[in-house]
Amino acid sequence: MKTLLVCYNLKMHDDYAVFYETLESYDHCWAMDQHCLIKTNNRAETVRNRLIPCIGRNDSVMICCFNTDWSGIDYEAETWLRSTNVTKKN
Repeated sequence: MKTLLVCYNLKMHDDYAVFYETLESYDHCWAMDQHCLIKTNNRAETVRNRLIPCIGRNDSVMICCFNTDWSGIDYEAETWLRSTNVTKKN
């Protein structure tokens, strides 16, 4: 499994319940506001294709692979990353 970082910008203040339900259907951890880390076997494009129908046309979603070169994340997210074997390289 890989870890993906999902970043999003929801502008219209619509009902985003389905968006959050879809995102939270993955093993996940909230890294920061509007940034969620997920574990999946899916490609970033596949995850994005699941999320796009859940948001408005003025909203945006970016998904990228999260690797072992990271810094500046809160304790909860760091603990989650370590539990999923995404250990920071020294």
